[in-house]
Amino acid sequence: MIKAHFFKQKGNIRKFSISGHASYGEKGEDIVCAGVSACCEMTINAITEILKVPAKVVIDSNDTSIVCSLPDDFIHSSAFVFVESFLLELKVMNNNYPDAIELAVYEV
Repeated sequence: MIKAHFFKQKGNIRKFSISGHASYGEKGEDIVCAGVSACCEMTINAITEILKVPAKVVIDSNDTSIVCSLPDDFIHSSAFVFVESFLLELKVMNNNYPDAIELAVYEV
């Protein structure tokens, strides 16, 4: 199961973590993993490469988890829109594949 956790602070998502495997198909052929990975990479690339937000991105050595954190003192409404869009897409995927994705949003 993919675990997608989002952490809000004062109403804005400041951090998200994605880990695990959907187990919907074979490794390399799993459409749920591919969808989550593509959306995650697009979100991070938009934030770091297009908006130039100095986000901290940590990918574990086995490529089984990724954590993206926006700087505590950084406010960029477009970055928040990208992260909220990512969360929205994961909610849609979760509705379609509820046994493949665990989705949680926390206020910290």
